[in-house]
Order: sequence, then C-alpha cells, then structure tokens
Amino acid sequence: MLTILYRILSVSDLGTLVQGRVYKLNKPQGLFECVVINALPVSQAQQQIGTANVNIYVPDLAQTREGKPDQVADTVRLNTLTSMALPLLTVYETGYDFAPVSMTLIEQPESKSHYMNIRIDFNFFPAPEWS
Repeated sequence: MLTILYRILSVSDLGTLVQGRVYKLNKPQGLFECVVINALPVSQAQQQIGTANVNIYVPDLAQTREGKPDQVADTVRLNTLTSMALPLLTVYETGYDFAPVSMTLIEQPESKSHYMNIRIDFNFFPAPEWS
C-alpha cells in the first residue's frame, strides 16, 4: 500500500506543489508543509483488505486575536492540497483498488500545524491459481 500510494503521490502535481515532500511513515521534525503516508496491517483473507492514511500537513498562520498572538489553521491551503489529492486516491487496477472513506482535520499544536487525515480503504485481489 505504501509503495503504491507513494509512487502515485510523489510524481503528481500534489507532490511537486507541496513545499516539502511526500514521506512514508513519519513526518520529519520541523515546521513545513508535506504529505505523509502510513498504513495499518493488511488482512490475510483471500481478498486482502487494508487501510492507509494520507496526511497533508500545513503550518498554521500566525495572527493576532484580541491583541494576543495566535495560530490558526491555513484552511485555504489545506483545501487546495486536499482537492488535489482526492482524485489521485481513487484507483481501480487489476489486482487492487482503493478509495477515500473519510477525512478529518486534525490540530497538531506542538508543531503549530494542522493536517488533513484522509483514510483510504484498499482491496487486494490475489491472482487466481490455475490447475
């Protein structure tokens, strides 16, 4: 799953527009924009099912509220990058398919950023064994 998603996202317009890069598993330290892909284990049934997460990180905007400094989500940038990602995350290929099933905006105060978590359901269809 990770390799498939990485291959698709890293060479896409999203992969070149995002100010950082596309990463597997973990976001590197620092305050910057990037896309991080991680996955949960795949089932071992005949039709294998798995779940992946595509997290789009965008630094917060600094602003002043009631005379005090504050951080707010850059919803314009998050929406732009999410809109670019969604069409790339619905794929029907021989052997597998995947599509988004949910999206959630998550605050990450320690890094002064927010990220859009896009949950993806994968289905793998093993090739039939011929006698």
